[in-house]
Amino acid sequence: MIQATIDGILAALKVFDSPMYTEAVPQTAVEPFFFVDLLDPSNTAVVGRRYQRENTYVIRYQPPAWTAKTQCYEMLDKLYRTLEYIHVDGHPVRGTEKRGEIIDGVLLFFVNYNGFVLAEYQPEPIFDNLEVPQFEGKG
Repeated sequence: MIQATIDGILAALKVFDSPMYTEAVPQTAVEPFFFVDLLDPSNTAVVGRRYQRENTYVIRYQPPAWTAKTQCYEMLDKLYRTLEYIHVDGHPVRGTEKRGEIIDGVLLFFVNYNGFVLAEYQPEPIFDNLEVPQFEGKG
């Protein structure tokens, strides 16, 4: 689910036609670019095999240095709309708790994509070790 969500974020960001990174930003990266990462994932048991996953993602937008604040403000407005819904495994998922922060001319955009998952069902073999007694008697 995590990689599928990152893929959904990257697909939504393609409208900006800027390089996107998820592992590390190369030294040769040309601004503007995006860097997508996961922060603070959680997995909480709800009922039975059902778990609630809460995942906060950060999208770092590095604008050209000479337009840093202006570009960050414009991109913040665009990201609110662009990341409202993404597609994860063919299903729309709504982003919640969206917020932005500009630090040293870099926009950090935070968004949560939460959902429920079912753990795999692994039946326990309850009759594997069952021994059937043999009765000897009058019959």
